[in-house]
Amino acid sequence: NYDPITRAYTGLWDGGFKTGWTDNPAWVLYDLASNDRYSTIATNLGLADIDKWTLYSVAQWCDELVDDGMGGKEPRCVCNANFSDQREAYEVLSSIASMFTGFVLWNGEQLTVSVDKHNEPVAVYNNANVLNGQFSYSFASAKAIHTAVQVTYIDALDTYRQKTEYVADDEAIKQFGLNIKQVTAFGCTSRGQAVRFGAWVLQTELRQQGGVSFNVGREGLKHLPFDIVQIADNDYAGVPFTG
Repeated sequence: NYDPITRAYTGLWDGGFKTGWTDNPAWVLYDLASNDRYSTIATNLGLADIDKWTLYSVAQWCDELVDDGMGGKEPRCVCNANFSDQREAYEVLSSIASMFTGFVLWNGEQLTVSVDKHNEPVAVYNNANVLNGQFSYSFASAKAIHTAVQVTYIDALDTYRQKTEYVADDEAIKQFGLNIKQVTAFGCTSRGQAVRFGAWVLQTELRQQGGVSFNVGREGLKHLPFDIVQIADNDYAGVPFTG
């Protein structure tokens, strides 16, 4: 039910496939994981071992049209990469997943992907449902916080020359000083996509300057990376609002 040229999805998907060409990174990843012509991981996986339903949702997210920063619209994420040498399967799949700010994992039953995008919280943890009721906190030093990003990409509009896009947060620079991080947008040939990737890297670091760790029982088995959870810690808040 997918037209890879117009990027339109029609009706409900029954799980079937047809042959076509696409630069959607989610379907490129599926091809790499399922085609044993050029993928050794496909020789060890059956089609039932690949979570195509999650990939379908991710593919729709990648195909959604967003502002390209120059007055037009473009798909959120596309894949234009060339592999010229042999690489580890997980390294290749991880590189493809990085295009949609996600990564590949085995969830205990299938090969699936997890994407860092807006989601609702799936659990609440408080002093009553963690081991010993203890949360451990850590925070990044001000000198370690990056306030600007230089993104390397290949520009399809300029004979596929390598270019660098600069993304910065002026308010963060005023607060922490200029600290530049250099990253490569794998398989990226669009300036707009490079800017979005750089903004994601920068805002992720600026908004996640601290970490919290805690131990839970068997209920923790339900989680996957990038799950959103809420923390209700009486000791940290200074008031007893949970029990």
